[in-house]
Amino acid sequence: MNFTPLVKPHFVRRARRTLSWASDGDRLQSEMLRRLLARAASTEVGNRYGFTDILRENDPAKAFAQRVPCIDYETMRGDVWRMIKGGRDILWPGRCRWYAQSSGTSGGKSKYIPITDDSLRLNHYRGAEDSVSHYIAANPATRIFAGKGMILGGSFANEIPDLPKGVHVGDLSATLIKRITPLADLVRVPEKRIALMPDWEMKLPALAQAALNNNVTNISGVPSWFLTVIKHILSLKGAGSLSEVWPNLEVFFHGGIAFGPYREEYRRLTEGCDMHFMETYNASEGFFATQNDLADPAMLLIIDCGIYYEFIDVSRPDSPPAGIADVEKGKVYELVITAPNGPPRRHGEDRKHRPFENNNRRTHQMLHQRFRRGADGMQRGRSVGQSMPGDRSVDKELYRRPGVHLRRPPWSPRMDSGMGEPPCRLRNVCRPTRRDPSGAQLRLSGQAEPLHIP
Repeated sequence: MNFTPLVKPHFVRRARRTLSWASDGDRLQSEMLRRLLARAASTEVGNRYGFTDILRENDPAKAFAQRVPCIDYETMRGDVWRMIKGGRDILWPGRCRWYAQSSGTSGGKSKYIPITDDSLRLNHYRGAEDSVSHYIAANPATRIFAGKGMILGGSFANEIPDLPKGVHVGDLSATLIKRITPLADLVRVPEKRIALMPDWEMKLPALAQAALNNNVTNISGVPSWFLTVIKHILSLKGAGSLSEVWPNLEVFFHGGIAFGPYREEYRRLTEGCDMHFMETYNASEGFFATQNDLADPAMLLIIDCGIYYEFIDVSRPDSPPAGIADVEKGKVYELVITAPNGPPRRHGEDRKHRPFENNNRRTHQMLHQRFRRGADGMQRGRSVGQSMPGDRSVDKELYRRPGVHLRRPPWSPRMDSGMGEPPCRLRNVCRPTRRDPSGAQLRLSGQAEPLHIP
């Protein structure tokens, strides 16, 4: 059964909400900070820094930045360990029983990131939904729910002995798969029992057999890991391309590492498929961004899914942090996040390797009108400049969504090199849209030339 027509309107509406971020982003982030502080006010960290008093200030964001110091993981390690051992109301209300284990990139020790119910509900699952929403909006002809999605995840194998009963430590993807709604099992493979196997030598053939005879339309995972699975499936089938195994395969939602080094290999393996690629930025700390344009690998920073962002100018680390509306051209920023799964104002997981930069012109004086961009070779000639369904702006106009975008450079370190992920750059910091006298919507872009409106 094809579920796409039934759910498509929901996903399109969800993607369209981002059109308001050019003018409403600062308000959305201010509201997000208030909600996070109110939710965590009764916790140890909330009492420590006086969240209740901060909320009473005329400018909570300014008071928050002045009273709460920025921290890194080592500062919070003791609090997290108490949470793992059963502590309640420490960094977030209640008791957290799920933790994402990631290798330390600087200190060498493993990190254990709390994955709370609120972080799953408000952030991780919503971010994944956003990625699907933008894909459906950009590709109106999709039949993504006419088949199933293959999701490749990790396991709960961990190095902590004698975990308290009911506490789970492992890969983030394992928690996401384990906690996903049962309804999702109608449109995904493999079953959880296989997806969460800890032994890769047993898991690989089981994954391949589970997906081999299904109508898979979309795949999700880390490119390097998925490459191994794909090659095993092709070997079992005796096929040279995934089009011989899954003729309706149309999109790969990928993340974890930069896709550049793997692009040519995936082109070869998906030859014959009308294939698209959508990058996501889903770290243990949160789902930060997703690609929202099939022709542009830049990722849209998600600003209404449970995370409050601050940007510290690395050339002036003692200066006040910039809000989302205040990032400037040509400056490199360090990302600081406050999320519903840990302490406030914490540095990104790989702070030495992940600067953010707005490398475009200030765009409040730029208006963009009626431009098209040639499709990437991966699009097999399909036009990616179509308007979103329901968007009555210029026909065939490339759907450029306003907001802050992140871009990865073309290189990528090995996952086990200890180098962390490559840096991302802030771009397309868009200001409010305007309309010309005819009513056709004009969109902002950092690549546009100035357009004078009388």
